[in-house]
Amino acid sequence: LIHGDFHLGNLFFGRHGETPLIIADWQMMMRGSGMLDVSSFLTSCMGPGMRRAVETELLSGYHSVLLERGTADYTYVQCLSEYRLSMFFPLMVTVAAFGNIEDEVPDDRTDAELSAYVERLSAALEDHNISALL
Repeated sequence: LIHGDFHLGNLFFGRHGETPLIIADWQMMMRGSGMLDVSSFLTSCMGPGMRRAVETELLSGYHSVLLERGTADYTYVQCLSEYRLSMFFPLMVTVAAFGNIEDEVPDDRTDAELSAYVERLSAALEDHNISALL
C-alpha cells in the first residue's frame, strides 16, 4: 500500500521520545510501488538545489533498505529507472489538482505554495529528462 499524497503537509513529526512520525490524510491510499511516494516526496518537498544535493544518497539508502528487508532481484539501476517513471505520478496528480482549482486562488499563501510546488516538480522532471520517456 502507498499513501498517494506523501508530502510535508501530511507528515507530523513528534518531539524526542514521542511517536517519531504520524502520516495523515490517507484518502489517496492505493496499491502501488513505494517509489510513487518516494518520487512525490522528493519532487514536491525539496527545492531543486536541496533535492539535487541529497537525491542520490536518499535513493541509494532506500534501495539498500529494500534489499535488507527482503526485496530480491532489484538492482539499483532498476530503482533509478522506477524513480524516473514514478515522476509521472506527481505530474498526473498536479494536472488533476489544477483542473479542480477555482479561477481565483484563495490567498497569497496558497498561490506561493502552488508556485513552489510546480517549480520543484518542473526542475525534477527536467533534471531527469522525463520527456524522453514519452
